[in-house]
Amino acid sequence: MLVIKKSVFVFFCALVPFVINDNINFNMRSSLRFSTKNPYYFKELNNLNYNDFTPKKIWAIYRHGTRFPGKKTISKYIGLIDHIDTLKDASFLTSDEKSAFEKWKPLTIDLNHQKFLTKEGEEELYNLGTRFRSQFMNNFKEDQANITIKHTPTQRTNISARKFVEGLFQSTANNHKIVEVARDDIILRPYKGCPLWRKTVKKNPATLKEKISLIESVTVDNLINEMREMTQIKDLDFADIELIYNVCGFETAWRHLPHNGKSIWCSLFKNEQHIGIMEYLEDMEYYWVDGPGFEITRKIACRTVDDMLNQLDPSNGKQSLSFYFTHSGTILKLLTFLELYKDDFQLTADKLNYQRLWRTSYIDSFASNIVVVLYESNKYGPHIQFLHQENVVEIPNCKVNEFGMCSYHEFRGFYENKIKECNLSTICNRKDEL
Repeated sequence: MLVIKKSVFVFFCALVPFVINDNINFNMRSSLRFSTKNPYYFKELNNLNYNDFTPKKIWAIYRHGTRFPGKKTISKYIGLIDHIDTLKDASFLTSDEKSAFEKWKPLTIDLNHQKFLTKEGEEELYNLGTRFRSQFMNNFKEDQANITIKHTPTQRTNISARKFVEGLFQSTANNHKIVEVARDDIILRPYKGCPLWRKTVKKNPATLKEKISLIESVTVDNLINEMREMTQIKDLDFADIELIYNVCGFETAWRHLPHNGKSIWCSLFKNEQHIGIMEYLEDMEYYWVDGPGFEITRKIACRTVDDMLNQLDPSNGKQSLSFYFTHSGTILKLLTFLELYKDDFQLTADKLNYQRLWRTSYIDSFASNIVVVLYESNKYGPHIQFLHQENVVEIPNCKVNEFGMCSYHEFRGFYENKIKECNLSTICNRKDEL
């Protein structure tokens, strides 16, 4: 049984073959570095059958699958076709790459479908459901377990939930109620109802000072000049490079006219340092907006964890399955609250640390998921196990056994005080009691 320790997670991901969107085989995991635009990757099901331990309750939270961009990005994306004549004659490209650029056309996207789930996103969630069924459902009685399914009020989480349920329950999928929660639901999207976080973090220009500092540095100036010279696009600026980086991720996730498994636009990032800088810029932004950069962000997922502990409480003997479908912001804040992928340094502009644990390409891709399993054991008592991206991960601040499991009571004990202090009215400076 493989347990991924947080100190080695990044290196493990870079060494093993994965299946992208369950359909395309690659030995190129480490080259898929598009931050939160990364396609979901899956290797193989782990064996989660253990002597003396039986799954009794499961709490799971999923980011929606691959989606379309927002309206601004869609409009700019269409404009990339203006660079094709220059690129198809570029000396740094291979003949195959030049040919791919000649054939390239942007994917047609209705502006009314901005941020909608794509068919690839539907596949990601359906396949997650089928694998969950294979992994766990032999231990649960569908007609007797308490089953909760909730999603935020967006098309991409709604369809993600429905596709997951189809994969999970197959012919009985329509028997299960899927609930749409409020936009600022305190479990699925707590930051939406937190005015103090929006004011001091999300809308605070100082939050992005490290990212802006790096964009204005000699490091990024060199990147721009090198890419101008390489592509021969004379007016290429950082905004163009950022767009190409995002399109590289989106088109790879959409499998749109793939060249060697990725968008042809990825071929502009032949320099490993260039893609590393772009990824670091994204990671810095998410670190300060949705991650451990500010104290309020580190606290804001407390009610999400409170719900997890209550749903998994072994004192209620009935089987239960809880499935939540949400967004990148919730996944990252939850990982932060749980202290997963916690570095011992901040992400700043003065040092590009490539050995960091906070790598959104790996920890917050499309369809990212956190599954927490309560096991009952007559011999050892109730234990919990964390799976992130369908791999067992070591639970921070808790003594784990050989299967990566931690005593439920020890885990709850560690977070008890943090949960007791979890008053979002106080944390978020709200007048109403949440």
